[in-house]
Amino acid sequence: MQTPALIPTPARRLSTQYDVNPKETTFKDLLQEMLKMQEKIEKKIEESQEKTQQNMERLFQKEMGKLRHELKEDVAQIKKEVSNVQDELKILKKENSSLKKVQDKTEAKLKKLEEAKEKLEKQQELWASKETDYQLRFRNIEEKEGENLREIIMEITTRMTNITPEEMNKEIDMTQRINSSYAKRNNVPRDILVSFCRKNVRDEINRMKAKDQPSYNGKKVIILKEFTSTSMNKRKNYYFLTDVLKKHKIKFRWERLEGIQVTYRESKFWLTSEEKARDFYRRLQKDLNLTSDTADVTELSKANHDSTRTKHKDEEGKKRDKKRPRPEPLDEEEGKKDMGPSNTGKQPPDDK
Repeated sequence: MQTPALIPTPARRLSTQYDVNPKETTFKDLLQEMLKMQEKIEKKIEESQEKTQQNMERLFQKEMGKLRHELKEDVAQIKKEVSNVQDELKILKKENSSLKKVQDKTEAKLKKLEEAKEKLEKQQELWASKETDYQLRFRNIEEKEGENLREIIMEITTRMTNITPEEMNKEIDMTQRINSSYAKRNNVPRDILVSFCRKNVRDEINRMKAKDQPSYNGKKVIILKEFTSTSMNKRKNYYFLTDVLKKHKIKFRWERLEGIQVTYRESKFWLTSEEKARDFYRRLQKDLNLTSDTADVTELSKANHDSTRTKHKDEEGKKRDKKRPRPEPLDEEEGKKDMGPSNTGKQPPDDK
């Protein structure tokens, strides 16, 4: 059986209201696609930004955590070091406190030792000064080999006093020649130092020398008081004043340890320090209208003090290991200023 042929039917035409332009449809689709793509891109950008921000926050938090951890470790280390320093400071304070206590104790002991030393030096000076109260120095007696000094002194002193030679022999304790720079410089006989057993005998001989000038072998004998080297060094600091007192015939006498006693205008003044001596010197300048033809009194006194400081320190270090130590000899200037001229028979009064 034969199949009938199909007869093509004409295509139905769409109504005009549904007719679409192909070009317009494609442009719209493109716009829609572009909008969709833009939305997707913006969405992806937002998502990327969110992820980046989250990653940055996580990274920042991680770094901050590390930084905090490191800071904590550093702070802990610093605290530990500060604690160690504080402990060391405490130890140092304790040590310093201990050292200060030890230093204070040492200073206190040194102060006591200085006071004891000063007291001992004053006591030794006083003893030495008391010892010189029994001594006299005989000058200008010719030296001879094998001489008997005791007999020479007995002969001189018995003529001056009413004491018999036998009694005088008992009164004389020691006689000896002493070296001095004065004897070497002037090529004269060395002085004879005589120690008496009783002070009143020594004082009587010292008084009689002004009334009856002693002599031996036709030569006048100079009799001088004996003083310690320490007191002689101290006296040098008062020479600026004693020279003026002698020049104007103002009476004065030396004190035992230091200073002078001045009799001025029927009053007595005890000048036992250099400062008091300088004040009194200024008073004399005003009263007597003195002109300073030499250096200022303060500078002069200071110069005298400095010139004897070295010698004084050397003598302080020496120990007295003998019962009667040999006193330091007087030099020429000391003899002239303190006890009178050395080569003449004239003797100054005892108070000068």
